[in-house]
Amino acid sequence: MFSDLLADLRRIAAHCGNVAISVIQQKNVALGKHEYNHRDKDEDEEYITKYQDYKSRFAVPKADMQETTV
Repeated sequence: MFSDLLADLRRIAAHCGNVAISVIQQKNVALGKHEYNHRDKDEDEEYITKYQDYKSRFAVPKADMQETTV
């Protein structure tokens, strides 16, 4: 059952990625889907800036392992 849930979440993530690419392509029709996915993200300053911003805004706090008891 857990593996089914993971498979469903993976499919949802793939669909979300496809929607995001479609939205981005509307702004920049010169990029194809695969061309956009395979661009060098390490050299894309806009991507790096947005990634760092979202990473800090939506970070999942790490659980304190000492507070967790079994």
